[in-house]
Amino acid sequence: MTQPQRTMSDYPYTDVVDFVERTTYVIWNDRQPDLVHEWYLPETVIWTDGGDIVGEDAVTADTWERRRGFSDYYGVINDTIWTGDDESGYRTSMRWIAHGTHDGESRIGAPTGRRVANSSISHCVIRGDQYVEEWAGGNSLRFLEQLGLDTEAAAKRLTSTSAPRGEEAREATRRLGVTVPAIPEVVDGPGRVVADLLHGLYNDRDLSWTDRVYAPGAPYSFSTSRVGFGAAGARAEVQRWLDLLPDLSLEIEELYWNLDGEDGGRVAVRYQIQGHAHDETGKERPISLMGFHHIHVRGEKVVAEWAEYNELALLAQMGR
Repeated sequence: MTQPQRTMSDYPYTDVVDFVERTTYVIWNDRQPDLVHEWYLPETVIWTDGGDIVGEDAVTADTWERRRGFSDYYGVINDTIWTGDDESGYRTSMRWIAHGTHDGESRIGAPTGRRVANSSISHCVIRGDQYVEEWAGGNSLRFLEQLGLDTEAAAKRLTSTSAPRGEEAREATRRLGVTVPAIPEVVDGPGRVVADLLHGLYNDRDLSWTDRVYAPGAPYSFSTSRVGFGAAGARAEVQRWLDLLPDLSLEIEELYWNLDGEDGGRVAVRYQIQGHAHDETGKERPISLMGFHHIHVRGEKVVAEWAEYNELALLAQMGR
């Protein structure tokens, strides 16, 4: 894949990275969720494993609600990986972490006074200066654990909630003319390393890939929950999934990367995991969950990795 250009020549932004990061900071850090209406559409859908959010009004309301409980909520973007151009539209993957004090009443309950660190990865489709579609990955379970809240009750509420689905909204986004592919026609370089690694680990269940591909001491961070290092750290995370879902299958739905020098790159990947797990009564339950990763590659080696998925949604699907 050749290095894409990121001009956004018709808009007052340096490039698409500037657009994504500046609008995110304005909405969240500058406490201006009403500006969602400037950059989101009635058709925009945000897909999450906790329920989808459809349309600019719903996105605005959800943002205000989340801000209400944390008056000092402040996020820092660690990286934005992107692909596309002005003509075909852009895809971006933003990784950030926010901190805040739970000092306000909101839908999660009365203030606890506790501090939280909340990490996430968001994949966005952008046309002009509008967010057309978004997939959001973060670990709601870890978020509630930091607040000392009842995660079992939260999982049960999620199980019993029929969240609105966004299929109609997603169809509308296709009519807006975004043609940048989710996966480039040619997957090579760092992208090929990551695609082969995920297929080998999860679909072939060959854990020797960790020894061949992960550099010694390479950090593997899952949410704000766990950090491992090198092959052993990556292998532990993969083994969790293989133990939980014996029939696991992984399908990559989005993959692109930015080159760093001649032999390296930063890769963004979003995939869907499916399989069956057993609940506490032994009943088999279908599982379908999104995974989001930022993976740094040097040569043929992974030198750092960040992963996000929603463990609360996983527990809800398992009936726990």
